[in-house]
Amino acid sequence: MRVDIYHHFDPAPGVIDRLEALVTKMTQLVQGEQQIMSDLTDALDRAEQAAAENSAADDSAEALLVTLSNLIAQLKTQTTDPATVQRINDLATALKDRASRLGTAVAATPTT
Repeated sequence: MRVDIYHHFDPAPGVIDRLEALVTKMTQLVQGEQQIMSDLTDALDRAEQAAAENSAADDSAEALLVTLSNLIAQLKTQTTDPATVQRINDLATALKDRASRLGTAVAATPTT
């Protein structure tokens, strides 16, 4: 034997309006959250692109510094003028300092 009981009640005045207002607010919150997530994803994409470009620039700078250092080493062996040798040594020191600062800056960049 099956017994079904139905209970019907009339909501108090204004309850439906309040529920509809709550649904509207919740919809706005969800849409706002979706926009924020979209903006964050776009920002992350741009940051990853910039990091890739910086990495390529760092690699190019490092290669240039190594090439210049090698050229300077060759010049040292081919030059006998003391003033020129001193200028070459000064340039070599400046390049080594620059390479060291570049390496330190790259190592200090947070990865997380």
